[in-house]
Amino acid sequence: MSRLILSGTALTLLVAIVAVPVRGGDKEVSAKGQVQLGKHTMKMDPKQLYWITVEGKNFNPVLVLRAGFSFRVFQVPFDKKFKLETSFMPAKGEDHDLLVGVDLFGLGAIPAGPLDYSISVKPIPLAEPILSINDKLDATDPLFKPERDSHFKAFPVKLKAGQLYIIDMVKKAQIDPYLYLEGPDKKIVARDDDSGGDLNARIVYQAKVDGDYRIIATTLFKATGEFTLTVRTSASSKDGGRTREGR
Repeated sequence: MSRLILSGTALTLLVAIVAVPVRGGDKEVSAKGQVQLGKHTMKMDPKQLYWITVEGKNFNPVLVLRAGFSFRVFQVPFDKKFKLETSFMPAKGEDHDLLVGVDLFGLGAIPAGPLDYSISVKPIPLAEPILSINDKLDATDPLFKPERDSHFKAFPVKLKAGQLYIIDMVKKAQIDPYLYLEGPDKKIVARDDDSGGDLNARIVYQAKVDGDYRIIATTLFKATGEFTLTVRTSASSKDGGRTREGR
């Protein structure tokens, strides 16, 4: 199993200041600076799950994964410092830019000057599917209120704490799949619309506790049609970490 390990330097995103007026003064002051992102490009396999770690030297890194016009943003969790860990499974087999920058939120002093970091990308072996279902949403299915005004089907599944799971809802008809995952306490712990590519939904989730979870298969807009639901897991539960993700 190969692993990509890289290092680089990121500059803060606030150093480019041009023609900034000084409050209370009678003169205009301008300055020049440089903005630099750490950029790495690698070919990613849509059938492969990756574990990505970014460590900043005395700063919180932010990671942008970009392919074409799509992108994902990953940040260090509020209860962590300087180290970002996340799982990622691409929708398509293509070059992905891994862009490392500086997370300026939640910091005291803003870092300045060149900032060193390291990034590693580790493929994670996948086990055989633990669930594979062909099903259909129809007009007799209930609506997933109050989250969506769309028909849904629910699928119970047992998950183990620390284990990574990949849940895919793939359309067979002209529907726009949408996935939710409910925890043992019946609260939603993950949701997704288009991460599987071609409007298909994909959740990559690391279970926090053992228990009975529920997968909600629905659509972005009210529609009926056939779909497949697949749940896969990593071959090992040793790859840990938490991440806060946004778009």
